[in-house]
Amino acid sequence: MGIFSSRHYDKALVVGAGSGRDMASCVLVTEALRERKITMDLAGFLTPWALHTFNGQLERPINELTGQKSRKFIASQEEVSLDSYFEPELVKLNRDLGLGVGRFYLFSLQYGTEALKGELERLLKENGYDVVIAFDVGGDILARKEEYPWLLTPIVDFSCLSIFGAMGSSIDSYLVVAAPGVDGEIRARNLTDIFRQLEGKGLVLGSEVLEEESRPYQAYRTVGNLLNGRTGSRSNTFRLIEKVLSSKSPHLSETLQKRVSLKGRKWTLSFPLDLRLPLAGKMYYFDLKTLCAIKKTRLSYDSILHAFATVRQLGAGGSEVDLSFVPCAIGAGGYGKVVFLLTPPERVKEEKRKAILEYGVKLTGQGDIPCSVMSGKDARDFRFPPDLEVLEMDAGFCAVCHNRADAFKSLLGGAFSSP
Repeated sequence: MGIFSSRHYDKALVVGAGSGRDMASCVLVTEALRERKITMDLAGFLTPWALHTFNGQLERPINELTGQKSRKFIASQEEVSLDSYFEPELVKLNRDLGLGVGRFYLFSLQYGTEALKGELERLLKENGYDVVIAFDVGGDILARKEEYPWLLTPIVDFSCLSIFGAMGSSIDSYLVVAAPGVDGEIRARNLTDIFRQLEGKGLVLGSEVLEEESRPYQAYRTVGNLLNGRTGSRSNTFRLIEKVLSSKSPHLSETLQKRVSLKGRKWTLSFPLDLRLPLAGKMYYFDLKTLCAIKKTRLSYDSILHAFATVRQLGAGGSEVDLSFVPCAIGAGGYGKVVFLLTPPERVKEEKRKAILEYGVKLTGQGDIPCSVMSGKDARDFRFPPDLEVLEMDAGFCAVCHNRADAFKSLLGGAFSSP
């Protein structure tokens, strides 16, 4: 992290900017800060397709991970804890490996962007940070409008950029992008063009090669392997970064796989990706607020359901919460009705897409799912059973309900209203 050599910082907040293992991958940054004897805390965003409790209390906009009991679950099945919850293991690994992180924070987007922004501004002030470093693996956070149809998980990345980019705080803030392309969300030729544009405008502050023998990378590899062993989660990006650094070819063709399940049925969604190793084998540095200022996307929403509708209206081909159960609203008193987002990513092949849609509608008709949300495009070509109520929503969506469609219409209307 040579760009910080000429700057003096005492305390940093390092933030995993995206979904998946970005928070764990931040060790590539925290190890470099530790070498410079900079005190740091580590934060990440909670998975938006699930809910979490801390000491039995539902997640708040900012949650501190200590030794307390914390669990992750699906909104429609609260009694079942998910073993893919890796974040609490980071606290243990920090202690076991001596990673030097002070505090751990988990940010929730369930309450919307403004609620989180306000609490983050207080956190920065009260804890005396003099620099924020957001860390994104893969580079989907850099997507332009023309890349949106290719995106699979834009909610967390765009929210991070929008929230931190709009902060009133005067402290320095940076974005670090590692291994562009390994998340499979922007095609290689588009990434090359994005970096050419950013470099031409002088917005790339610096870059460095990811070296297998470096201390930060060795720590990253150790943490990744231990998380694989201790949890039920596996990271595509972790696997692909290892392949990138061991490959001797300038190009690498791979497949990104995502497994989804719905009440007894499972599907594997496959997305091909082509990596250009001179790009994918590096980390790049940007001024976060400057980058945010030139991007046209500004996410503002008050619930995850609203966030989903917003990114889909912007043209995103997918989101973190596709094929997930999502609360219609959440507040201090908890959450109430839950809907299923029957919205396979646009890149899913037609045959598999049809099978998922048919099964979701079948479960809705049986009452196993009270209400499903579909895109208007998918619904137009669908033959629904006569006992299902289909409500057309604004912004190109419809709600398919087993009964009491009116109860869901009032809850869904705000999220799916046209901007």
